[in-house]
Amino acid sequence: KLFMGLNTTMLKKILFLLIPLSVFCQSKKFDAVSTQKNVNHLLFTKPDSAKVYLKQLIANKETLSDTMVAKTYNNFGIYYNIVGNSDSSRFYYRKAIVRYSNHPLNKAGSIINLAGSYRNSGDYQVSLKYLEEALAIYEQFNNQRGKGIVYGEMASNYTYMLEYETSIKYLMKGIAILSKTNEKRNLAVQKQKLANLYLKMENFSFAKDLYEESLAEMKAVKDMKNYYLTLINYGDCLMYLGQFSKAKVVILESVEGLETINNKELLYLGYAKLGKIFKAQKDSRSALQYYKKAFDGLATLNSFRFMQIGTEYVNLLNELKKYQEALTIVKLVEKRDNDNFNAEDQLYFYQASAETFKHTNIEKKGIESLQKAMTIQDSLVKLDKETA
Repeated sequence: KLFMGLNTTMLKKILFLLIPLSVFCQSKKFDAVSTQKNVNHLLFTKPDSAKVYLKQLIANKETLSDTMVAKTYNNFGIYYNIVGNSDSSRFYYRKAIVRYSNHPLNKAGSIINLAGSYRNSGDYQVSLKYLEEALAIYEQFNNQRGKGIVYGEMASNYTYMLEYETSIKYLMKGIAILSKTNEKRNLAVQKQKLANLYLKMENFSFAKDLYEESLAEMKAVKDMKNYYLTLINYGDCLMYLGQFSKAKVVILESVEGLETINNKELLYLGYAKLGKIFKAQKDSRSALQYYKKAFDGLATLNSFRFMQIGTEYVNLLNELKKYQEALTIVKLVEKRDNDNFNAEDQLYFYQASAETFKHTNIEKKGIESLQKAMTIQDSLVKLDKETA
């Protein structure tokens, strides 16, 4: 009765509109290639948006090839690395490595990522073990690009282990190889690593030139994570050169960018650098504010930077005679496994904590901290002589 009097064309239109939408949705095939392109486009610039597409790929993994599933797991690992969740990043890197069992070169790439995650937690020897495994694969297939990337990653480990001579050796090998390829992104990263090394060795002018060169190259290839990290280190270099106003502008640009891509560990590092700038400019209130944000943030992560930032925070509190607050920070740092922090960070922490213990009448602990600092300093003096 409802449709009486309607012509055939009109009736067909009405019946079409009454068909459930789900029928059309079910018939629409999942476009994995387009979804993967969205991941590639967003992962390093808007990682939370990329995660939406990664979940879609996982939900449809039964329809995907092993290589695409493995790549999705690897990208999930990268996502969790960007947002500062090292445990989840390792979980997905391992799943990628298993799925890539018949694709050794891709497998080696995921092994490098896994090694990087361990380095970021201060597990340098574990990281090097995985890098050796990746290097063996690249050597087996005479893959020069892969070897160049691994050498750069090894160099980073040796820099954090304070073995600068070894680090320079690997960086030079990596840069020499990548300079002969079209690997603009990885070459820029290795120049940044070399700049970091010169910064540590207090060759600030040369480090500054290298940072500026690598920043331009990273921006050109839209490697924003490494771009923002390089800005932090570049700002640090400018501070050593006494260019505090420019350093502040650079660090603020980095912090704004890191907030956008939600890279928590680097964001907290950026807050600490702002604290360092305000401290140098005698703005204690702002310095305390940013150091607190940095320390509280890093306390939620398994980061190798935790002791370094904690030490800077303690030194500031000691200078302001806020010894009880400093003692609270010292105790929080002491709860971590200090063996995962490099010798230089441990040395400065024990020196700072000894000052805190001295002014809170915990003399026994203060003496113990100084003894530990002296032992580490003796080792570093020997290391410095070998490097020289």
